[in-house]
Amino acid sequence: MTELIEQKLGQIPETEAIAKLLDDAIAPTDARNHLAHSTWWSVSSPTAAIEVKSSIQRKGENQFADYTEERMRAIANEFETLAAELYKLRSDIEHRRGDHDFDETMLTKKV
Repeated sequence: MTELIEQKLGQIPETEAIAKLLDDAIAPTDARNHLAHSTWWSVSSPTAAIEVKSSIQRKGENQFADYTEERMRAIANEFETLAAELYKLRSDIEHRRGDHDFDETMLTKKV
């Protein structure tokens, strides 16, 4: 992954942090994809858990998984954390390179 980052962005101090962020995104992305692209098999009233059946059977992987509201919120929170970390990395890169998304001179213009 670091080679691809360096190929696209050059050698930057954030390379390792970007690679770690992408690795950290794998588990919540897999869970999100399982929820979004699988069959919601059953709902348990006592636990309020949704049993999800994957449409693809992968070797060594359980085809069924339970998702409670708490687990789904935890997945969403992981994405929010990852997005915030990504924003910080992107901001650091843009500010160092001087390619901001806004015109800083607008901060000093009188209206």
